[in-house]
Amino acid sequence: MGVVTKPDNAAFETALEYISSGGKTAVLCHTSPDGDTLGAGFALCGLIKQLGQDCVLLCDEDPGPLFKYLYHDCAFEYIYGDRAVTEAEKYGKFIVVDTADVKLLGKLARDNIGLAFDHHVTNTGFADYTILGEGAAAACEVIYEFGVWLEEKGRVKLDDMFGAAVYTGIATDTGCYRFSNVTPQTMRIGARLMERFPLDYGRINHVHFDMKTSGRASAEYYALKNIEYYHGGRVALVSIPLEIMSALEEGGLKGIAGLPRQIEGVVCGIFMKEKERGVWRVSVRTGKSTETDFNPVLNTDGGNADVYKDADVPNAYKICAELGGGGHIRAAGCKINGSFEEVREKLLAAAEKYL
Repeated sequence: MGVVTKPDNAAFETALEYISSGGKTAVLCHTSPDGDTLGAGFALCGLIKQLGQDCVLLCDEDPGPLFKYLYHDCAFEYIYGDRAVTEAEKYGKFIVVDTADVKLLGKLARDNIGLAFDHHVTNTGFADYTILGEGAAAACEVIYEFGVWLEEKGRVKLDDMFGAAVYTGIATDTGCYRFSNVTPQTMRIGARLMERFPLDYGRINHVHFDMKTSGRASAEYYALKNIEYYHGGRVALVSIPLEIMSALEEGGLKGIAGLPRQIEGVVCGIFMKEKERGVWRVSVRTGKSTETDFNPVLNTDGGNADVYKDADVPNAYKICAELGGGGHIRAAGCKINGSFEEVREKLLAAAEKYL
């Protein structure tokens, strides 16, 4: 068992054996669900149903309205919130998607995870068996490869909703193919999806990258009006207090975490939202300075260009790991209890170490 960092036929055989081993399967998404964990969950559940197994998709939080199209013609049940926590107790077989650490499952965290599909290099190996797409931009890339493998074996037929789920995960985890985590393989999978599945890709992109509720627009206005700068403008911090959060529908802040990093000169953007009194969910986004006068050619000196994409970038994962969280080098998160002032000081102190 353990962690396989380069998915191959043997890894997929092991996953298939676990899925087919009998009993009902619960697929778990991480808390504060994003497009990749939901896309991976929906796509995987669709495959499991085609394999003739019962399954349910669970998340401890409401993902909000942006992902409703994934429910279309759904052959399995998707349950979120407190009901998901209760439902999980009925299952004995668990698969986790797009989750680096078991604690990121929130109220669904447990110690009997049999299988995990992930792409975080910081994965702690909490599952009995983990298929880790090392270098993959999204967990949905791994699920895509698993689905293709199953189809080639004649076990499933990939349908349009599989394509929609996988595309959603990849598009949202790459900022619509704009982030530095995009690889040639990411682009190839995107092209294959578009060639095969007749989806409204433009509309999916509009929902996730252009459309804003009136509440989201108000939150952005509040955030920009109250943005704070530190360390000579290299760190920007935005906070949404409980009073503003309470006026938003669930999921109304999707995508706003990247707002501080959009400002010229900012290499570390911190976004804080108060989910309940004294409990802050934090997202950290990092990158190179956004000045426009730069050399677009990576100086690899014959080495791997991927190594240089993250050179001199503050490590978001390390910042959040110091505060009990996790994630990627350029995008990570954590949960901190305390007053705004206390949480802000902890974050700034951690960020300063990696500037």
